Amino acid sequence: MVTEAKTTNYWISNSALYIQLNATGEPNRIQASVVSGASILCYMQGIDGLGYDAGHNYQRWTLAAYPSEFPSDERRYLYVAIPRPKKTDSPDGTIRQRNLDDVALVVFPSERIDIYGKSITDESKQVGSEDYYYIYLQGIISEVQITGDNVRYRDWVYAQHFDYGSLATDESLASGGIGQWWQYNSIDDTITFLKKIAMATISSLTATTVKITKELFFGDKDKITGIAKDNTSDTSDELIVTPSFLGQFGVRHFLSKTDDDTAHGLITFEKGIRFGVQKVADALNEVWDITEAGIAHLSQLFVKGNVQIGEKDKPVEVNFGNYSAGSTGAQVAVKDDGTSLAEFDYITIRRAADFRSITIHELRYIGGELAITPAAMQVSKVERLGTDGNVVADDVEPDKFKCYFDTSDSKGEKKVYNEFVVGDQARCQQFGIDAGTHEFVKTKYYWRLVVEVGENYIVLSNTDKDKLTTSEPSVNDNIVQLGYRYEGQDNRQAAIILSATANDAPSQKFYQGINDYSLDHVVKDEGYDVATGLFHCNIYGDSYTGDKEGKSFFQYDSKKKEATFKGKMIFNSDSLLPDNSPVTDIVKKDDLKDLNIKSGNLLRNTSFCGDYESIDISEETEISEDKETFSEKLKYWTMENTSVIDTKDSTSGKAVRIGGTLSQQLAQPLLVDKAYVLSFKGKGTSVKVSIGSETHDVDMTSSFERYELHITCSDAADDVFSMVSTNCVVCEIMLSYGKLAPAWSPSYSDNDKSMAEFQNMKFLTDAITQGSTTIDGGLVMSQQFKVGNFRDKKMIKETGGMSGYYNDDDSPFLWGGGTLEQAIYTIQKYKDNPNYEPTAEELNNLAKFVVTHGGRAILTDIILRGIIYAEGGVMKSVKSPNGNFEIDEEGNAKFKGDSEFGGKLVGVSGSFKRLNCVNNKGNVVGSIEFGSDGRMWFDGDMFSQGYNKKEDRSNRFYTSDVWCRGMFGHRSKTMAIVKQDLMKVFTRGTGKEPVEHKLTQGMTTSSNTYYEIPLFAPGGNDDTAGMPIDVILFNNTADYYYSFVGMDDGKEWRVINGNDNQTIHFCDIGGWHELKGGASVNCIYISPSFLNPEPPSNLIGRGVFWTGETDMNWNGNGK
Repeated sequence: MVTEAKTTNYWISNSALYIQLNATGEPNRIQASVVSGASILCYMQGIDGLGYDAGHNYQRWTLAAYPSEFPSDERRYLYVAIPRPKKTDSPDGTIRQRNLDDVALVVFPSERIDIYGKSITDESKQVGSEDYYYIYLQGIISEVQITGDNVRYRDWVYAQHFDYGSLATDESLASGGIGQWWQYNSIDDTITFLKKIAMATISSLTATTVKITKELFFGDKDKITGIAKDNTSDTSDELIVTPSFLGQFGVRHFLSKTDDDTAHGLITFEKGIRFGVQKVADALNEVWDITEAGIAHLSQLFVKGNVQIGEKDKPVEVNFGNYSAGSTGAQVAVKDDGTSLAEFDYITIRRAADFRSITIHELRYIGGELAITPAAMQVSKVERLGTDGNVVADDVEPDKFKCYFDTSDSKGEKKVYNEFVVGDQARCQQFGIDAGTHEFVKTKYYWRLVVEVGENYIVLSNTDKDKLTTSEPSVNDNIVQLGYRYEGQDNRQAAIILSATANDAPSQKFYQGINDYSLDHVVKDEGYDVATGLFHCNIYGDSYTGDKEGKSFFQYDSKKKEATFKGKMIFNSDSLLPDNSPVTDIVKKDDLKDLNIKSGNLLRNTSFCGDYESIDISEETEISEDKETFSEKLKYWTMENTSVIDTKDSTSGKAVRIGGTLSQQLAQPLLVDKAYVLSFKGKGTSVKVSIGSETHDVDMTSSFERYELHITCSDAADDVFSMVSTNCVVCEIMLSYGKLAPAWSPSYSDNDKSMAEFQNMKFLTDAITQGSTTIDGGLVMSQQFKVGNFRDKKMIKETGGMSGYYNDDDSPFLWGGGTLEQAIYTIQKYKDNPNYEPTAEELNNLAKFVVTHGGRAILTDIILRGIIYAEGGVMKSVKSPNGNFEIDEEGNAKFKGDSEFGGKLVGVSGSFKRLNCVNNKGNVVGSIEFGSDGRMWFDGDMFSQGYNKKEDRSNRFYTSDVWCRGMFGHRSKTMAIVKQDLMKVFTRGTGKEPVEHKLTQGMTTSSNTYYEIPLFAPGGNDDTAGMPIDVILFNNTADYYYSFVGMDDGKEWRVINGNDNQTIHFCDIGGWHELKGGASVNCIYISPSFLNPEPPSNLIGRGVFWTGETDMNWNGNGK
């Protein structure tokens, strides 16, 4: 049987345990700590070691919690592991003894376990250590989740995070006589009476065995005296009938319930008759019956002859299944006037159907608008509040509205969480139908700022609202979050609204950036235009339609104001050209037929890479220093003060810098009155473009942009294209026919680079095959040697060779494992990319070994016994033959010997036993040693100084306990200023903006208002998380009452009334203390459990002491 600790079996102080999820931004790291002296009380009767101590009181264990890192993304459960008592050396080994120094640890198993550490779902599985008992704190940490921005995080499953327990006091548990005349067992939830009960009045009794020695009375007269025998009279009323007696009596008078029997007379069942076995508890036995009203519930009914249902002139209904009109089941009915009705979902007629008339009813739903936003709620209660936060009368204009909502459904099962945050904009919009119309009208509308949130409520402003607001919040209002006022949470400024009632319904609108009471922030608008009868879809931003790989798509860039189309465009036969002629006539156009350009770019060499064609040279060819011997970059262009430059912004890698004129004579003239489009990329000041008697001045920017000009040729004789500028850079010039600017491409007449490489290889191969060999004694002179497999004086297969022909550094010198062509192919593959990884098919066509005239070697494997001297290199992995070191291709390194690093070691984590700090001479001047007991030993001074620029504050040191054996000092203390009901916490020093915290309001038993000042982590998870407050300075303008909360044993703090003209009150163990203006006191907190007598639990200032009150009275009025 599974045994789990309940919340009534343990207790922890609600300020003892602190757990921060997602520590350092990692979802599998948590920061856990406990306050000094924290402990857990636990009592479970019948569990060895968890009962009372020797003084018959609850046992307590010191509580400890440490930062943890989870090994997986699974859900985690919060437990406290209490050490089990250890066995002593008693003869039977059953006596256990607890070590009073045992520490209870906070642990986080990945599944629910019982008190013994066994799995809840599988008792045979031992999850926790058998040396501990496990107390479940009712806390669950979610599995790792991912936000829309791909951020990993964890969260608490329950809003209250975990339960601190509610173990009763020793006195209350002992009251009622436990151990004296009764004994309670918490394991099986039973009570054992230890005394004899002489007389008792019991309303209900369930017993295993009851012994009656004389008589059993029912009331004052009726009694039972014994058991009926064979000779008992049939009329006896004092003897109990046994099955044996009843068997003999029943055979004579009754029908059998267990055996077949026959009734010789008419049997009348006044209450009906039932067939089958009656349903018992949760068993699934079905019951069939005929009720006293003649209603039969049967599994099946077989009738051999005719069937008559109902009587003449009387209505009758036959229902099928769980019939509900217009919803489920089916019905056939006859009305009292003789007409018949039938209702079905589906009907199948296999032959024919004759309908004299047919009416089809249509199911319709009239709705409003659906908003998909970060939060929503339905109002269950509304409080109208004044500026002081108190409820005001209905005839008083409120300052704000406190709107409550139910956190669970009617069954108390479904938990509803508050998803609103301060700064949200809450909107309610409800519609109705005016009498006599069929149109929706707005009956309620308000749009207000959320100024406060709680577990089951939000507070709406009555001053910060949409000026069109017409209504106050009321019960059953449906409120949605629509917009967020502040920066930093863009996702709360987004919304999707689906509408069936808007003017353009059905509509769907996407919004982003809602930070005011306006819906002008639409980024996508879909709806129906009643006037045109057309549906529209407008996207105000970037859009992309196409495949994921980007091979075929239509894309719009809203920043560049550019639309890009890539892929195949298909026109149907009825499509029209701009002149309204059929698209099929495009092939008949004379202007295209005679243009002789096959479409494409009308300008040559717009890549500014030349034509990659080889030229023949002879002794008469003049080659100057400026002569380009290969691929003239400005071929076909005429220029003045113009040069070609390299740029990564151009597809070809080249652009032209114009400081004068760049022009080109067109190979074919333009066609008069025909449209052309010129596009180019460029940057600079401005450029003047001329073509076809048209001139355009284009202003340019300092960064590369694409420009597009539309030209209609008016003079075919003007066939020179020119660009004139004092300072600009242009590339990707494209002149094409039509009105649509295509993406840049070279002219079809241009030669490409791959063809040039092929021509170069062919020239080299021809030169080698046409060379000669000369042998002069022991000297052999030749341009080429080939080796391979020879048979019958013929080379069957070429396997390698050597070539003396030099064209450039990429010419092959030595090769092996392939032919000369394969060697050249190999060189070209690795020419521009030494890291090139060929496919399996390409590997079959590569030579295994190649050395170029430029000194590059391409090898499959290399084995060296000597030393490699190199300036650098790229290797996938490195490994020593003896295995002393290894670096694999994933970057993992293993070193067995000593290692020395001179630079930075970035992103390192691992296991260390000792880290030494050395000076410039290499001498050890400090160290950090990691003990096997989990302790860290520092040899040297520790400095935790510096400034956090991002947070604009000094660096902090967070820890659970600090034990100081030497001097301890500080420059400043943590401080907070309280003014009325507002607390300002200086988390970054008094010179920086504080964190503001609204104080929680309390009420005394005499209905007086006071405010709670938290002295630890006032704001929860904001910048005050984990922050203790040491100095409280009051600066009130009125007398307020305060209590201090969040302290633990021995906490000391200084209280100063900074307004010399105003008194305030705070609560101590003796009551409300008046602190005059200008006065200060030292306060300390002592746990009430240490005091005698112990203060009552409802005492507000219980445990608060103060000393040394001093009134500086600098104003001199003594107030």
